[in-house]
Amino acid sequence: MTIGGKVAYIGVGAFQGCTALTSIKLPDSLKRIWGSAFENTSLKSVKLPKRLQTIRDYAFKNTKIKKVTIPKSVDYIGRNAFPRKTKLKMASYMKKVYNQGIRSQYGYRAYVTAKGKSGTKKYRASKVTKITTDNKRIKLKKGRTYVLKTKVFVSKKKKSGYIKNDILEFVSSNGKVVKVTKGGKLKALKKGTVTVTVKMRTSTKRYRVKVRVL
Repeated sequence: MTIGGKVAYIGVGAFQGCTALTSIKLPDSLKRIWGSAFENTSLKSVKLPKRLQTIRDYAFKNTKIKKVTIPKSVDYIGRNAFPRKTKLKMASYMKKVYNQGIRSQYGYRAYVTAKGKSGTKKYRASKVTKITTDNKRIKLKKGRTYVLKTKVFVSKKKKSGYIKNDILEFVSSNGKVVKVTKGGKLKALKKGTVTVTVKMRTSTKRYRVKVRVL
């Protein structure tokens, strides 16, 4: 079965109990899969779209899915969303959370981890209202490197320290002038000026840095 068009979400219990459903192709536009959407179906596998943000409680419970890759854009997976034996491949910033301390009922939530003078603290990625950095205009000589450090605002309040780069995506406007790694390390390759965009994988929060190579 193929879900076409520009579908943004699949509603609560949309296909629940459809035992004849063994496969499905989800649209790239999909953002949310609501509770029990595919519960008690015969799905054997599923490829989740890259822009998916949320998978709610019991979404794929009692299916035949053995393994699934969770897109890096997902910031929340509800309790028992998949069968207990399903192997989930997901980003390191997704942490297990229990429902009222009940060990058999758990899901996953994306967190940003900030390390400062007072220690390391975690904040829900969904509560982040802004990301920024200390220096948005950088000058580098050819061959030199620089590591971008990102500060975070949670519920509009600035938090101390810098966050781990695992939840961030880095893109250089010209990789032949400045190369940027997944960890936010810049390397000046030749003279020129580029823009490096830093974006949270789980939301649209971002900032830009101008880098000039001398």
